[in-house]
Amino acid sequence: MMNELDSYINPKHTRKSNYQLNNQIRNRQQPLPSNSQSRANSNQHLTTITRQSQNHANITQQDDSFLNDPAAFIISPHNSPEASRLARYNSSDNPRKPLPGQRILNSGDPPRGGGNHLTLREQEKAIDEVKKDNFNLKLKIYFLEDRLAKLAPDQVDLALKENVEIKVEFQTVRQELKRYKRLLLEAERAIELAKTERDELLEQKTLSAERTSSGLQAEVKKARDEVATKDKSIQNLESELQRLKDHLERVSSKDSPSKIVSSHARNHTRQSISNQSVDDWSNQEHLTEIKNLKNELAEERQQKEELLGDNQDLRYQLTETKNALQDTQDQLEERDNRSHHISRAQSRFQEDPNDYPSSGRKPTGGITNQTMVKEFKREIEDLERQLRELENENVELRSQVNAQVKMLSTKNSEKDKLQDQVSNLKSKVMDLQDELEQDAREFEKIQQAGNISLHDQAADEVREELNMYRDKSASALLNLEKRQKEIDELNAELDDRDATFNEEVQKITRQHNRELDAVKAQRDELQQAIHEREDQIAELSDRLREVINLQAETDKSLRETRSKLKEKEKDYNSILQDLEVAQTDLKEIGAGNRELAAEVHEKDQQITELSAELDELEQRESNRSTVNEQVIAKLKQVRTFSPLCLIFADGNSLPRKKLNGTKSELNELSVRHESCLSELKFLKDKHEELQSRHSEIEERRKKESDLKRRLEREFDDLERELRGTREKMDLQAIAFKKEKRELQSSFQLALDSKQKALAQAESDLDNLQGKLEVREEDIEKLETMLKRLESESNQFNQSQSHDKFSLELEVERIQRDLLHSTQETQTYKDQNVSLQKQISKFQAAIANLKSEKDELSDKLLGVQRARDSLNEKYEEQTKNLRETQNNLSVNKNQLQSLEDELTSDHLQLNKFEHQYKDQISERNTLLLTIYQYLEKLLSSGSNHRRISSAQDAKPFTNFTVFHENIINRLKNLGTMQSGFETKIQEVEKKLEKQYASLKRQHDTRMRQLDQFETTIKAATDTQRQWRARMTTKQGEVDAAKETCSELQKQISSLKTRASIAGTSPGSSTEHRQALAKVVHLEKKLAATQNQLKLTEEKFNEAKLKVASVEASWLARLKELQDRNKELEEKVKREKRSAKERKADLDLQVSGLKDQIASSDHRSKQLEDLLTTHQQNLQPQRK
Repeated sequence: MMNELDSYINPKHTRKSNYQLNNQIRNRQQPLPSNSQSRANSNQHLTTITRQSQNHANITQQDDSFLNDPAAFIISPHNSPEASRLARYNSSDNPRKPLPGQRILNSGDPPRGGGNHLTLREQEKAIDEVKKDNFNLKLKIYFLEDRLAKLAPDQVDLALKENVEIKVEFQTVRQELKRYKRLLLEAERAIELAKTERDELLEQKTLSAERTSSGLQAEVKKARDEVATKDKSIQNLESELQRLKDHLERVSSKDSPSKIVSSHARNHTRQSISNQSVDDWSNQEHLTEIKNLKNELAEERQQKEELLGDNQDLRYQLTETKNALQDTQDQLEERDNRSHHISRAQSRFQEDPNDYPSSGRKPTGGITNQTMVKEFKREIEDLERQLRELENENVELRSQVNAQVKMLSTKNSEKDKLQDQVSNLKSKVMDLQDELEQDAREFEKIQQAGNISLHDQAADEVREELNMYRDKSASALLNLEKRQKEIDELNAELDDRDATFNEEVQKITRQHNRELDAVKAQRDELQQAIHEREDQIAELSDRLREVINLQAETDKSLRETRSKLKEKEKDYNSILQDLEVAQTDLKEIGAGNRELAAEVHEKDQQITELSAELDELEQRESNRSTVNEQVIAKLKQVRTFSPLCLIFADGNSLPRKKLNGTKSELNELSVRHESCLSELKFLKDKHEELQSRHSEIEERRKKESDLKRRLEREFDDLERELRGTREKMDLQAIAFKKEKRELQSSFQLALDSKQKALAQAESDLDNLQGKLEVREEDIEKLETMLKRLESESNQFNQSQSHDKFSLELEVERIQRDLLHSTQETQTYKDQNVSLQKQISKFQAAIANLKSEKDELSDKLLGVQRARDSLNEKYEEQTKNLRETQNNLSVNKNQLQSLEDELTSDHLQLNKFEHQYKDQISERNTLLLTIYQYLEKLLSSGSNHRRISSAQDAKPFTNFTVFHENIINRLKNLGTMQSGFETKIQEVEKKLEKQYASLKRQHDTRMRQLDQFETTIKAATDTQRQWRARMTTKQGEVDAAKETCSELQKQISSLKTRASIAGTSPGSSTEHRQALAKVVHLEKKLAATQNQLKLTEEKFNEAKLKVASVEASWLARLKELQDRNKELEEKVKREKRSAKERKADLDLQVSGLKDQIASSDHRSKQLEDLLTTHQQNLQPQRK
């Protein structure tokens, strides 16, 4: 890397040998010129000296220690502290050693290499001489730069640039301080997490100290082997972390001088460009420099990728170690649970004694039980020791994991630093490329010009740049010193926090030791409690009698509750029957309503028919009335003609005949008239009858409609009542079911407890029966003895008086025992009565609570209805308010728009008036300003020579010349516009290409995300399958454990029965049968235990497989999540950069479009003005 930097700094002069360089430096060490020489000679001498000093500095840059010293790149005066620092560094006390791949040449060596090797002393002497020469040259350069700085005209720009750079560096320092603070906060959080984890460990230790386990030695060995393998993996991780630390330190040590080297490289490029005017700069060397820079960029990117890959590997390994530790913790918890179950089994075993000292029989199984208890205690102590060792190992592992987490956090912070440094280097390389391009352009200009004045200007620029870089290096030194101070302060703070953390750790360890002592004391107390329980085993035999009495009481209470349940079921069935009857009544009422509706419909049809008949009758009556009127009119006519007929009767016979005919007709008509009158009367009567019937039918219809409404109301009321009753019945049924479930659960619990008590009581009853049989035998023996004594008492009264007295005492003692047993039975009965009273009280309290619950539910329903009504009203009011507000806002907007329109109209009117007034007065001035503006626009982008104000044509003096000039300017503007449009099209094409590439990248990333999602779904499915298998295996293990416990209980009960039966005479066959059963059950138990072990082994294997699979899937998921996050961040960055670029280009395009629009507008205005002016000039010319 250092050799590449040397070749980058001075690629042209690396081929020269050290011999030639030393000769050039010694030959050209001359004093400064005292007399005033020409400025051109001084500039040439200055360029040669700077080139020599730079070549010589490239030789000395091969030492890493010299690169780490930032003062080596600062040019300081002789009396300054920097010069003294250089002198101290370059003294003979700290000789510089050459690199292993390099050799320092002697003055006697040939110019192109070859010759004998020098000794170390000779090499050190040569290096000291070169250092002295270098220092002298630096002094000369310093004084020459001072002289050039005095000659420099403008130093304000340099000060401003320095100010900007200082501000940028200040911002970077602030960001670093924020990052350090964030790291400190993360460290504090890690400390708090460590504290909480240690507290949890202490709690787990206290809990595990109370627990006891047996038969877990093989699993403890496995755990130790796993812990050893994990220790090895942790050591490997620590070695990899140390390797990465060393690599990061190397990179950071190389990065600190890289900044100085980059600034020195910029100086070199500037000076090399200035030297090219003398030494004929070639394009090939320029290309080689660019290639070197690109190579360095590629190497830095590779290093960055390698660091990122190492970081990902470390994260993956850390996740694997965490998963492994979690598996070990789960295994330890399972072992603790198993030990807890075993301790429960031991306590049950201790509570089921096989020997009662008060029973009067021989203690056959007491010795075996004591030996078993001792063996259990020994195994418990061994397991406690093993658990302590495992807990200590677990604590060590957790501390190591925490240390690794902290190391990873520091690695992440260092990685962020390296990424920032890489980004800075990239920006610097880009700046160097830009500067190289600018310098190449300037050099081309210098070659084209080829004048001495331009050469002088380039030399002045080089001097100014030298001054700038000198000031920059000084400011960089100051900033570095400030940052070193801040880093020292932060390190001191970290040391203080480490000290406080260590103190807290010591405190926690002390507390842990105290708690361990307390746990030991508790263990001793527990052992004492075990001894006490062994003493209490004898008292349990007396309590068994109480359990028997309680069993009888519970049986009675169960019978009563069953009877109550039956009564409630009968009530429920009666209620269901009532509901069915009510439903049938409702169905009958519905059928009656339907019949009534059909009758009403029929009556409506009859009413319509009768109304139709009435209409027909009315029509007939009207027709008959018309006929009657016609008949009456004819009769009147006949009456008028009858005297005339009598007058002419005498004279004519013919009229008589006619009269006779008319009379007969009249008679007929009168008959008809009478019949019509009679029919009319009859019809009137019928009409009156029909009207009366119609009124009656209407009344009936009204009554039926009223009845129908009443029935409908009653039907609705019945439906509501039925719904209420159904709801109540449903609620009662739900409550009854709940009560039934609660009672069943409570009775089931009571039954289970009492069955257990019954089993114990049965065993105790068997024991008591054996005792009673023994006592009965004793009583019979006593009776026989008494009879014998009575028979012998007649003979030996005096000798046997003492024996008789002792027998009487024994009889009294037996009677006392019987009285005591009767008193105990009476007390148990009283307790049963009190329990029944309490149960009845509880039932009454439950009924009261139910009634209160119903009342509260009714109140709640009322409150909810009221709240719903209020909510509806509130919503209606809010809607109305919103509508009114909307209307008001619309009206206000309309008013505002109208006012705005009025104001705009007034303003436009005023503008038009002013424009109309000022057009004539400002026409000539406008034309002049436009002409001047066009000149400014065109003169800025072309080599147009401005015409003097005397020769400028004006519109009011010479309009033809003015017109031609304006047309020429407009043509030039058109050409500029076309150029702008072509540039805009090119920019748009580039943007479209970039957008297409970004879109493709986005599509590829989205496809990758879809693939990741599919893999995650497959992983979750497999995990569910494994968990289902785990649950099935756990169920099998639990079933096997239950069977084992049941077999142990059966064995214990059979043993007790066998021991009881062994004491009674004549029970050898039963004893043998019991022993055979016991042996058979022991075989079953051994088989079940073997099956249980096999199932446990299978379960453990399956669990290990599941844990390994889950760990692998979790690691894969985490990798996919990390990759997904990285891809999302990259996409976001690219989107942001693309948006920013697009926004900038849009702004540029909008600005160009505005310029084009403004130019078009101005051109149109000019054309309009020219046309109007020409039109005005034409009549004047005429």
